[in-house]
Amino acid sequence: MGSIAVPSSERAKTDWTASMEQFFIELLLDQLGRGNQVDNGFNKNAWTDMLAIFNAKFGCQHGRRVLKNRFKKRLKHYCDITNLIKQGFLWDEQQLMLLADDDVWNAYVKVFM
Repeated sequence: MGSIAVPSSERAKTDWTASMEQFFIELLLDQLGRGNQVDNGFNKNAWTDMLAIFNAKFGCQHGRRVLKNRFKKRLKHYCDITNLIKQGFLWDEQQLMLLADDDVWNAYVKVFM
């Protein structure tokens, strides 16, 4: 018997909690520390390990795609923030947000208007 493909619009969306996010980041950092990074991602064994540990921790049955998509979103956010810092924005560690003087904001906004 063959499998039936479910359109992505019909798949259940994962509601990520802060604890899931924090745990996932810890898993990524652990794999990074083990040297399991390949280019801007991780090798197959790293994804297999992270998936098993994540699903066991939260009692879910996610597929690898769920974690990879989350990773891609986080990587995009990281790249966006890094680009803003290169343009003169600053990362405030206490407030956990980007800050900039008015002239930096005005120059940035002018490009997009």
